[in-house]
Amino acid sequence: FLSMIPITELRVAIPLGIVQGLEPLACFCYAVLGNFVPIMPALLFWPFFFRLLGKIRPLQKPLERILARFRRRGKQVERYGWIGLALFVAVPLPGTGIWSGTIVAFLFGIPFWRATLAITLGEIIAGVVVTLATVGVGAVAKLVYGFEILVVLVLMIFFVYLICKKRKH
Repeated sequence: FLSMIPITELRVAIPLGIVQGLEPLACFCYAVLGNFVPIMPALLFWPFFFRLLGKIRPLQKPLERILARFRRRGKQVERYGWIGLALFVAVPLPGTGIWSGTIVAFLFGIPFWRATLAITLGEIIAGVVVTLATVGVGAVAKLVYGFEILVVLVLMIFFVYLICKKRKH
């Protein structure tokens, strides 16, 4: 269920499941299946949501400008097609999961089934990367330092990320 949530997705669900003692392959399968569940509903939701926002007078003009700008830039996305969308979702960084992928697919006008397949492929690639990274980092940490050091390193990386993010704003 954790992999269905927009912020965490499988990027948090897989490491957490493995740390909790789940078999890595089972954890990967559960997380990918859970992350797949919201793809189609989200792809169907965004057009409705933006149509609804478009009915609110103060938001009409800014929303039209935003959509037009994204669609103009869609020509670049068209060049890479569904592979570009899949690679966007596959990068295991914050803000590049299936939820962002569905918004990008809607804004760039990528057809429903093509977007579904691209996002699913990207999700599977991200799951493989996250699983391998988690298992690899865990194995090295256990061999060299022990599991406690791994937890400290993950927390340090998270805090450095937050500090860097704050400085950019």
